[in-house]
Amino acid sequence: MSRFVLVVVLSVSFLACAADAATVRMYTVLGEIDIELDYSAPVTCANFLRYVNEGAYDNSIFHRSMPGFVLQGGGFTLETQDPNYLVAYIPTHD
Repeated sequence: MSRFVLVVVLSVSFLACAADAATVRMYTVLGEIDIELDYSAPVTCANFLRYVNEGAYDNSIFHRSMPGFVLQGGGFTLETQDPNYLVAYIPTHD
């Protein structure tokens, strides 16, 4: 049995920020996704935007997908210079 694995490369950019709203646009090889942040979790939003502004999600991949529930990306990049296409961790903040 053959298995098909889809790797989507991510790039995200900060679009707009008001006192209570922000939208981040994620560019993938399959199209764009706009993400509206929920500021009822301000620490989480600030942390996410810090990684966005640092470019941490650029060339990262989706690594978990459960239809109807979650599409999780970031945290890993695909090292295409390596002949084995190794997955590498994106450094986190303390």
